[in-house]
Order: sequence, then structure tokens, then C-alpha cells
Amino acid sequence: MTVVWVVVGAFVLVVGAAWAAVVRRGRVDSADDPAAGREARGRQHRYEAERHGDQGGTWQRGRESSG
Repeated sequence: MTVVWVVVGAFVLVVGAAWAAVVRRGRVDSADDPAAGREARGRQHRYEAERHGDQGGTWQRGRESSG
């Protein structure tokens, strides 16, 4: 009977560790993560604005040459 309790205890420990790992994965570990998110969003916005400007310049060049 002792073997059964040892096996059950080991199983509970493994399941508990796996559950804690899954729960912990969704949490923010440091204060740098929100700053990194803001930086990434700013970088994406600058890229999109630059891309939009490049496309507008292409449109203007095409308009001038055909007129």
C-alpha cells in the first residue's frame, strides 16, 4: 500500500509542477515587457508611416509623368 501512495504522491507532484508552469507562462516576468511592447508598436507605426510615404511618392511621380 505504501508503494501506491508513493506513486500517487509523485503523480500529484508532476501534475502540480506542470500546472504551475502553464499558469506561470501567461504572466509578465519583468517591468521591461510593457516598455518593449510600446517600443515595438512605435517601430511598427514608423515603418507603416514610412511605407505610406514611399507609396505616396510613387503615386505622385506616376501622376506627373503621365500628365
